[in-house]
Parts: sequence; C-alpha cells; structure tokens
Amino acid sequence: FSDFDASRRFEGRTPPPREHRGCRCGGLLRGLIIRPECGLLGVRRTPEDPVGPCMVSTEGPCAAYYHYGRTQ
Repeated sequence: FSDFDASRRFEGRTPPPREHRGCRCGGLLRGLIIRPECGLLGVRRTPEDPVGPCMVSTEGPCAAYYHYGRTQ
C-alpha cells in the first residue's frame, strides 16, 4: 500500500498543521471534557469563524451545541 501513502508520495510538500492554543477538540472527541469546558465556541469563535476540526463540520459536536444546546 506504499503507493497510496500520501506522506511518501508528497514528501515535503505539506506544511505542518497549525493548531490554535485554545483548541480542545482532542479532549472533547475523547470524552475528557464536555462542550461548555472549551471556552472558544460562541465566545471567541463561531461556526462562521471556526477553530479546530470540531467547529468546521456543520454536523460536528460544536455546531450542534452552538445551534441547539446553549439554551439549557
């Protein structure tokens, strides 16, 4: 499967990812924190101005919380 390994095929062409310091998507997706513990969504960031993979998707945990869960 090495023919399909993007890291070998495109070596050196992809810059390393930049992560926002306040992004806690990893902890959220692993169940280590709950959505309100992040502190970015709805305060400093919105689905229109996302940070991290949790905010990018319209079906992700942050979008669902932003649109439906903040009234609790």
